[in-house]
Amino acid sequence: MKEEEEKNEVEDKKESKKEEDKEEETEAGKKLKEEMAKKDEEIKKVKSELDVALETIAGYKMKEQEMAKKEKDAKRKAALLEQGVEDSVATETVNKFENLDDESFETITQLLAAKKATKKLTPEDMTNETTEPKIVKDKAAVADESVLDSVEVEQEVNLGIGGEVDSAETTRAALVEFVSSRLGKK
Repeated sequence: MKEEEEKNEVEDKKESKKEEDKEEETEAGKKLKEEMAKKDEEIKKVKSELDVALETIAGYKMKEQEMAKKEKDAKRKAALLEQGVEDSVATETVNKFENLDDESFETITQLLAAKKATKKLTPEDMTNETTEPKIVKDKAAVADESVLDSVEVEQEVNLGIGGEVDSAETTRAALVEFVSSRLGKK
């Protein structure tokens, strides 16, 4: 009987050890679950903070883009006003060509300036005595005429009809006509 009792004791010890192991496993499992829950909460908190930061950054970027657009529009409008375009027409033109890159818009204003420079007319120039308007000359142009009086011509000018057409002049005329039609001025 001693043997049986010893066997029973050994089995009891094994069972008690198994129960202790199970209890330890359940406790460890509970601790692990609690830690994972805490980590999940921390992750959610960090994600929400990140989302708020990203929204703030997006807001600042939008404001920066709006300010850059306003600055670009103001520069373009100033360039048009400098060329003698009316305020309302300048605003309309800037809005119309807002998607145009800066270089192209600068080209348009330069063409407009070239057109205005060649056609500076005043109402007094249109008199009943003459049918052709007089072109108003800048003071610098008058000074240049006095210099031109003393200049000698070294090559003869071809005044013949049907001569070679200057491609720069035809291109310039086509561009001026295009810009004039786009701006609504004919």
